Amino acid sequence: WTAVFYHSAYRIPEGLDERTAMFCHILRDADKIDILKVNVEFPLEEIYNVDTEVLYQEEVTPEVLQSFDEEHAVLRSLKKTAVDNVVGHISLVYELVYPESCRIVKRQGYLDKLMNFESRNPQTRKQFEHIREHMREYLAGK
Repeated sequence: WTAVFYHSAYRIPEGLDERTAMFCHILRDADKIDILKVNVEFPLEEIYNVDTEVLYQEEVTPEVLQSFDEEHAVLRSLKKTAVDNVVGHISLVYELVYPESCRIVKRQGYLDKLMNFESRNPQTRKQFEHIREHMREYLAGK
């Protein structure tokens, strides 16, 4: 029950017994991996409830990019644009606990597809070049 309750929380509470924390981490890793899949298999416009033109013209806000560069999940409160949500979902990889989860992400390829978001905004394209490079360096160490 505890693992299900905390599966989408920003962090699990401290003080959980080792077994409960393990189940929380397993479920949370699986949920993050599934989110990457959903973001590739379904139109982003539907997921984020935004028009195509808006999604592909927006920029990543500086606070979201900074959070991404700090290598942790982006807080919902920082997300101001639809494309911030894309970066927020990419940043979930930083929160994966188990090495096997990182291997699954690499093998499935959904992260790469999501990072290949093709914005029509030149600034956002540069931001995503940076995001791809940073994440690939991060995963190379995992």
